[in-house]
Amino acid sequence: RKVVLFYLSDPYIVQFRKLAIREQFSNEVIYEAYRYYYMESSIKFMSSLFQEMMEQGSLKKSDPEMAAYLFYSPIFLLIHKFEGRETEIEDALELLEGIVAEFYKLYFPK
Repeated sequence: RKVVLFYLSDPYIVQFRKLAIREQFSNEVIYEAYRYYYMESSIKFMSSLFQEMMEQGSLKKSDPEMAAYLFYSPIFLLIHKFEGRETEIEDALELLEGIVAEFYKLYFPK
């Protein structure tokens, strides 16, 4: 919740994302920054986190990178869907809870 709220509410992050989305096709530096911060580093972090959780038995054994993609992709979409819709933040958080609940059903041991 805190991470999604940060991405939807922090003025600097919101402005960066708007700039990056708009300029990524005409500015290679911005494209690479956007790709790194919103895609590569997030998947890398979650992959290593999920790998550790799998080794500890907290998550079902599977491909940690695929688990990271399955977890992060709907959150990435959620962030972009609710971009600039401050009055709908509670809707975003409700959707986030559903995403996490479905991931839990798939990856947490019974």
